[in-house]
Formats: sequence, C-alpha cells, structure tokens
Amino acid sequence: MTDQPGIDSIVVDKKFHTLCESNRYRCNWTDFSKPGVSGVVKWLCEGSRATIPKQEELDHALPVINPSFDKYVSEETTHGICVTWLGHACVLVQIDGINILTDPVFSSKCGPRFGFQVGHTRYREVPCSIGKLPHIDAVVISHNHYDHLDYNSVCQLAERFPDLKWFVPMGVKAFMESCQCKNVEECEWWQGRLHKNVKFTFVPAQHWSKRGLMDDNMSLWGGWCIKGSQRNFYFSGDTGYYGELFKEIGDKLGPFDLAAIPIGAYCPRWFMCHHHIDPEEALKVHEDVKATRSIGIHWGTFNLSSEPYLEPRDKVKELQIKKIAEILLIKVITENLQTEKCEGREKIQEWARKKIKELQNEKKEDLQTEEKTKEWLHKKVGELQIEKIEKLQKIEGFLRANIQELKREKIEQLQNEKIDEWLKRKIEEFQKTNTIELLDGGNFFTINIGETKFIKSLQ
Repeated sequence: MTDQPGIDSIVVDKKFHTLCESNRYRCNWTDFSKPGVSGVVKWLCEGSRATIPKQEELDHALPVINPSFDKYVSEETTHGICVTWLGHACVLVQIDGINILTDPVFSSKCGPRFGFQVGHTRYREVPCSIGKLPHIDAVVISHNHYDHLDYNSVCQLAERFPDLKWFVPMGVKAFMESCQCKNVEECEWWQGRLHKNVKFTFVPAQHWSKRGLMDDNMSLWGGWCIKGSQRNFYFSGDTGYYGELFKEIGDKLGPFDLAAIPIGAYCPRWFMCHHHIDPEEALKVHEDVKATRSIGIHWGTFNLSSEPYLEPRDKVKELQIKKIAEILLIKVITENLQTEKCEGREKIQEWARKKIKELQNEKKEDLQTEEKTKEWLHKKVGELQIEKIEKLQKIEGFLRANIQELKREKIEQLQNEKIDEWLKRKIEEFQKTNTIELLDGGNFFTINIGETKFIKSLQ
C-alpha cells in the first residue's frame, strides 16, 4: 500500500493490508470465494423461512416511525452521539456536530436499472424522504452492492447537498462522479482523511464487491471508523466473522462509543457465513472492536435471506438476556455452592467451578468472600459494558427475593439450562413490572426504522 499526500495510513499486520491481483481485490487472510451460481440454485431449492406478513401485522411488529431530527440541533448532543436508523444499513449519526450518513438507500427497490428499476423491494418503507433530512456533512459507502450503493439516492443527495463530502472504497469514485458527486475521497484499507476536524478511516471487512456482469472484486469493500475530538463511531459494513481482524480494528482505532453492526441476512449459514455475520457473531464483533454500545442494522428492510424477518432482533434480545442471566447465575451459585449440597447438582457445580477458576486465574484468592465475588462480577458487568450497574443490582435483588420459589420448584436439582430458563422468565417478569428498560439500556440494542436514539457519553 502506497501512502498518498494528505492521507494518513495506519501500520497493521500485513495480512490485513489491501491486496489487489490482476485488478481484483481479495481478503488475504482467508481463501473463501463469493457465492457462485450453483450455490444460489441450491439455496433457492432449499426454500426460505422468511415469509413477510401482511401490512397490518408488519405495522404492529415492525413499525416505521416518522423521524424527528430535533436532537440533531440540541446542545445535549455535545455529551453523546445521536443515531437514527433509516432502514437496512443506512444510519444517520451525529459526531462533534457534523451529520453523517452510512450507505444511503432511499429507493423502494435495490437493484440494477434497465430503463426501470429491478431487484429487491422494501417490505418496510423509507421513514422519510431525502428532502426531509437535516443538513448532511458527509456520507460513507462500505461497498458497491445495490442494497448499499443506490444510484437514485446518491443523485438526490448530491443535488440537495452540493458540498457533501463522500468517502468511498477504492474503485468506486468513477461511479460517484457519474452521479454528479463533486467531493469524493477514495481510500484503501487503513487510510484516513480529515473532514471538519473529524477523521474518517477505511478498515477491512470480510466481504466482496460486484455490480455488473464482469466486475467481481474490482472495487474494494470495508467499514469506516469515524473519530471526532471526543466521540468515536464504527460502521462495519457487510462482513463475515474473523476475530483477529476485528480485534486489530479495536486495538488500532477503538474503543468506540457506538458501533453499527449488521445482524441480518445470515441464512442459510453454509451460503452466508463467510460474508454475513449472524447475531451471535455480531455480539462478538461488538466485543472485539471494544464498542461501548452497538446498534443492530442490516435487517427488517429487504428480504435478502432465509431467516424469519424478526429473527435477527429476537436473537439479539435473547443473547442479551443470556449474558445477563449468566452473570446472575454466577452470583447465585457462588453464594450457595458451599452451603447447599444437592445430589443432583453435579453439572451445575462443574459449570460453577469453571467460572470460579476464572476468578482464581485473576489472582483473587479469597474466592468465597462476598466482597471479592462482587468485585469480579462488577468487572464482568464492565466487560459487558452495560451503562448502569444499578440496573443489574435491582434485578439481582428481585431474583434473590424469588429464591424460595426456585427451591420450591426444585430447580436446583435440574440442569444448568433449566436454571437459565427460570432466570430468563424472572428477568422478563422484572421488565414487565419495572420501568427500567433492561435491553434498551444494554450494550447491544435494536430500534425501529426511523427511531432516534441518544447515546449518552460514559466518559
């Protein structure tokens, strides 16, 4: 990779450098190839679970909100980040007072144009027109696939905001200029540019590019790290999971106040796994890049894959509950392991001992004292990056008050999975009877299309 004047380049592991052979790019840490025709045919023959319901059910299950952009002109935003999900991979985010769009697609279809538009039709409408957007200072493009780079949307944005700054992967500039975009910056991986005192750095992703019949991988793909004077935002773009890559991004450019990470279009896994992460992998990316909070994107808009349309959101919630339940389970078992000896708890004890061994490895020798246990648990809560620890303390108290019910149901004699089920039920009861929004206050969240979330700074 050759440095260019005015471009900052980050020194990283060589296997994460841009690699271009015969004018085509590739991920040099893996030998996966993009899906071929035979794979597409096999997928189509398998059938899909992604049935989209009628409008009335959609409106109830996945409402589209008419966005209000009042927060984007509020002084409150100096103490955090504003983010609005506009559907699929398009988010509006404000950092240090400048408004940035990711992968803007405002058309009803995404696909090639043959005098008319073909391709995938949105099953959830655009929450607002480009004409209703607040002033946009910059746009970042992750790659050239039609559901991320839309000709009509780009043309309309270029017309409404003539001075708009565009940050795009190498090989995409010619397309942008054909849409009358004037200020276009192309970047290779790990190259960055400054705009209005905010730094935009292009980073690798495990994906591919294609827009025409013969242009496979002739342009680059990736994500964007956007760093202001006080806030740091990561947009991953489409990607498969490769832990070393995301840890490198976190080490070199993190931690991040907010990340936008895809959670949808992941089934069937044999077809999608190399270039689209699933919800469980999305949470791993969140941890790898050292994000404080993350929003799940790339779902609920276009029917691109085989999973049920609400499954990405439901799985994220389920995984969040599982994480919190694990912490609470450690607490309950650690307190009771030495005082309760139950013949049927061998599997639970084995699991608990493994967790306690982690504590031993951290050189906390006095394992049974409540102070040391709490210290370790609070560290685990910090790793999960939940904004307010007192939320977990209140849930903990609620569960403790229900221990008698746990004993009556003789759950302690069941396997660990049954305790997880009990904890999940109790957490759900807690949510229904308390105003604390546990999941929305968690570290990885989803919102409705058109909804705005203000992420308060933890600094």
